[in-house]
Amino acid sequence: MSLPPSLPRAVLTLVFLQAAALVAAPPRITEFMASNDGIVADEDGDYPDWIEIHNPNPTAIDLAGHSLTDDPSEPRQWVFPAGSVVRGGGYLVVFASGKNRTPSGAELHTNFELNAGGDYLSLLAPDGSSIHGECFFDPGSKKLGAFRCERQQSGTWMDDSIQEAEAQRRR
Repeated sequence: MSLPPSLPRAVLTLVFLQAAALVAAPPRITEFMASNDGIVADEDGDYPDWIEIHNPNPTAIDLAGHSLTDDPSEPRQWVFPAGSVVRGGGYLVVFASGKNRTPSGAELHTNFELNAGGDYLSLLAPDGSSIHGECFFDPGSKKLGAFRCERQQSGTWMDDSIQEAEAQRRR
């Protein structure tokens, strides 16, 4: 019995697709603001802290089960609900307002706020122990409290003020 000529190609394609899925990059924290002074409003007209999550992959991901925390001893402090989809290459803003809202398809609000005087922030996988990104920040004299988290070669995260970009955007 001989195989159809297209079958080996189809099998090879499936193997490559499976391998690509295994090496997909995790979502990550790209920016956050620990002192939102009129930059981004929520649906209530308030200006709470916010966290921006980026999906670096070309396909959409559902963050259901992932968690955000500002307390390293409580990794599952706030859990993303089902339907928290981020399109491929897209971004999702989550308000760190303390309002604890998780309606599918609406604005998301954590059950904690960020401390503008310095804090910890991390995004964890659904297992609660694999950290996709973490930031330790101390804004010091940075007036706007806006930061960008970038992955460094060492695997640690550092923060970089985006104060100038925000100041120019406000002009």
